[in-house]
Amino acid sequence: MHYIFLLLFLIMSAGCVTTGSTIGTIPEVEIVTQPVSNSPEPPGWVMGREHQKFAQAHYLVGVGFSSKNTVSASESARAELAKTIRFKIASIMKDYNSNDGSFIESFVKTETDTLLEGVQIKDGWYDAEKKVFYSFAVVKRKDVLSTIQD
Repeated sequence: MHYIFLLLFLIMSAGCVTTGSTIGTIPEVEIVTQPVSNSPEPPGWVMGREHQKFAQAHYLVGVGFSSKNTVSASESARAELAKTIRFKIASIMKDYNSNDGSFIESFVKTETDTLLEGVQIKDGWYDAEKKVFYSFAVVKRKDVLSTIQD
């Protein structure tokens, strides 16, 4: 029970990213139909700033990149999101109970995998000069919280 409260506290205060089928969906209005922009200037989210449509107060986000293709960039974005969630959950768990590391690691992996099932790629950008694809992954915080509470 304490683990659930710690996990909820962490997610509410830290801000992570994922959305989707088991967690919930983002309204159709928010779905980007052309995820890769060829604009010469990088969008703010590529430079580490907040996305205009997905405020970090409401969404957990992950940014990934790849020189191969958009699919690899999207997987990278999901992995970044997973690392953020795992790190924050593991930090709280280790602070709470440092005696049983294997249990904590197992719990963190299971929780993260469950949360990541619903991650959606909502934006993308191609840097023609560097030949690198970027992807932006999101999930609503409230959906993550409701999934954890279940």
